[in-house]
Amino acid sequence: IWTAPISIGVALYFLWNLLGVSTLAGLAVMLIVMPINSVIANKMKTLQAKQMQLKDDRVKLVNEVLAGIKVLKLYAWEPSFRDKITDIRERELRELKAASLWNSSVSFLWLCSSFLVSLATFGMFVLIDERNVLTTEIAFVSMALFNVMRVPIIVIPILVQLTLQSQKLCQLRPQPITNQIDRLIQEESSETGGAS
Repeated sequence: IWTAPISIGVALYFLWNLLGVSTLAGLAVMLIVMPINSVIANKMKTLQAKQMQLKDDRVKLVNEVLAGIKVLKLYAWEPSFRDKITDIRERELRELKAASLWNSSVSFLWLCSSFLVSLATFGMFVLIDERNVLTTEIAFVSMALFNVMRVPIIVIPILVQLTLQSQKLCQLRPQPITNQIDRLIQEESSETGGAS
C-alpha cells in the first residue's frame, strides 16, 4: 500500500523537473482514464453475473431434459424444450458478446492511454514555451517515468477497496456461527444418548 504513493511521488518529482507544468496534462489524462476503466470493469462484472445465471439456467434445463428424456419422447415435448434451451443460449451468447465488446474497449483504452498521456504531455510541453525542444532524451525518460506511475495509479483504488472489505470482514463476529455449531453438536449428542 505504501509503495504506490511513494512511486507516484518520486516519478512526479522527476517529471516535474524534466517537463515542468506539462506533467499535469499527462497526469490528468491518466486520472481521467482510470475511472473510465473502473466503470467498464463494473459493467463487465454485471454482464458476467447475468451470463453465469443464464448458464446455470441452461444447464439446469438440460439436466431436467436428460433426466426426463423418456417422458419428453413419449409426449413429443422435444421441440418446446429445444426452443427453451435455444432461447436461454441465445440470451447467454448476447451477454457474452456484450462482455467481449466491453473487454475489447478496456484493452483498447489501456493500449491507447500511454499514447494519449504522451500526446497530452509532449503537446503541452512544446506549446507552453517555444524554447522547449522535445529531444529523444526528454521523451524516453518521461515516458519511462509515466510508465512507473501507471501501475500504482491503477492499484491504489483496488487496494483501498480491498482494505475496506477486509475491515468489514474483521467486524463480522464468528461467535454466532460457533454458537450454532455448538448447539448442533449438543442436539446430535442428545439424540444419540451421549454415546459416540
